[in-house]
Amino acid sequence: MSDGMHMGDTNMFKSNMGKTKAKFNNSLKTALTEFGGEIQRYSVTLTPIDTGDLRGSSYTGKPESNNNSGLKIEVGYERDVLPENAYSVYVHERTELHHDVGQAKFLETALQTKEPEFLPYLKMSVKRDMGL
Repeated sequence: MSDGMHMGDTNMFKSNMGKTKAKFNNSLKTALTEFGGEIQRYSVTLTPIDTGDLRGSSYTGKPESNNNSGLKIEVGYERDVLPENAYSVYVHERTELHHDVGQAKFLETALQTKEPEFLPYLKMSVKRDMGL
């Protein structure tokens, strides 16, 4: 007769859970970085061209914890430019300006266009990385 459920070595169980959690978190970070890069690449194709400097200033940051509520990643332009010298916001927000190549709201449009693909991509990536 059994006297209850036996889980075996709880230290091994905890260790395996810790490894699984770390693998899951790494998978999330990788997927977020890859998807952020996809948003960046798409936004660059929408970015107006004058000299090409603005397109060349695009970047995708590294995933960071967001106050223990999840992960965040920054995709943007002119990371290392002083605010008084930045013009990406001006180009992005001025919808009344005509551009022969590209458009205003280039980053916002890229995010809105790609956003429906994010959760399916995340699911596929995590399943692949976790061997599910």
